[in-house]
Amino acid sequence: MRPHFFRKLAIACVETLLFPIGYINGFFSRNRNLWAFGSWRGERFADNPKHLFLYLLDRTDAPRCIWISGSRLIVRTMRSAGLPAVYQYSIRGLYLSARANVFVFDSHSADVSRRFSRGAFLVNTWHGIPLKKIEADIDHRASAFTRMTGGTWWSRTFWQFFRPEVSEQCDLIVSTSPEVSVRMASAFRVPTTRIAETGLPRNDCLLSARASHDPCTDEDSAVRRRIDSIRSAGGRVILYMPTFRDAGGASAPLDWGILNDVLEETNCALLCKLHPLDSSGLNLPRGLSRIHRLSPSLDVYPLLKDVDALATDYSSVFFDFLILNRPILFLAHDLQEYLLTCRGLYSTYEDSTPGPRAYSIDECMGLVRAYCEERLPDYSDARAIALQLLHTHVDGSASERLHNEVSRRLRAAGR
Repeated sequence: MRPHFFRKLAIACVETLLFPIGYINGFFSRNRNLWAFGSWRGERFADNPKHLFLYLLDRTDAPRCIWISGSRLIVRTMRSAGLPAVYQYSIRGLYLSARANVFVFDSHSADVSRRFSRGAFLVNTWHGIPLKKIEADIDHRASAFTRMTGGTWWSRTFWQFFRPEVSEQCDLIVSTSPEVSVRMASAFRVPTTRIAETGLPRNDCLLSARASHDPCTDEDSAVRRRIDSIRSAGGRVILYMPTFRDAGGASAPLDWGILNDVLEETNCALLCKLHPLDSSGLNLPRGLSRIHRLSPSLDVYPLLKDVDALATDYSSVFFDFLILNRPILFLAHDLQEYLLTCRGLYSTYEDSTPGPRAYSIDECMGLVRAYCEERLPDYSDARAIALQLLHTHVDGSASERLHNEVSRRLRAAGR
């Protein structure tokens, strides 16, 4: 058997033993000056929790912040960068999880601690503005969420024990506008009073003049150097970011060889970054000079402002990219299949996407070629309308607003 099987088995045993301890711990008061952060089931240092965490570490009036991770590698890397981090299942990690007054995460409280969330003030920053339906709004059986919340009484009881965070009620959920707040309230089955339209902390770096990078990895610096070399030679850079599929598969099966020739002829480059949950791969042939694969775990947000255009399908990253008012290419080669086998959208694809759309592989290839050859129509007006609808604040101060909002609600609740 593989080593990770035994690791998962050991963690499952620890989680089971912690269940009564965590429940009892929920009756006790917590350290008001301690906030715990986590991301992507404890397996990444990323997204909105990461950017709020880094922001608060620079403030003298901030609470004590600790990053809690289920990855020993992430903990070691963060500590070597001088950042406070602790392993989730260490004695210290369990203690800090039990004592932290605030949990900040981007999916569920299990990003920090599954068993010690009871009694903490739960702040869900989520990981994007939803185009595709999320959480309780998902109505397709291919979705893991649907399997966990539906089915027989025994099935629901099983998942309630092993994944209690799926049905938790967060104290605050982050939003970017009234339109997005409606979607978040529906998805999480909470009143709109629990939604805060602060904006997403990860978008602050899109508007900041200060250089932003990941202090725990050199990959973003290497990517930035590659982008700079292309642009210094008069070239343009396209970032391709498809989302994952509940039913498997992801990126458009483009003819990478032909596409590489087009990019070469027009002095452009394509950076490809898959979703962290996508295991399908890109199957890029070797020897491509203008197409580069990025690590799925890379935090691209500090790099977004360095690229010239975005290509995606149903990923929420394009909502963030709107802030930069740059071209967005929508490569929806499998739209009907996606709607039938994965999940629905909150509005029609045509109404949601302010840019040129392609609905087949040939059209996708043609759309990328049209951008490279500077033949795309101007969609700046459509992007401006979408920006106004989806972003109340465009000022680079989302982290500050979120910190102030959480602090205000804690004071109001006497916590």
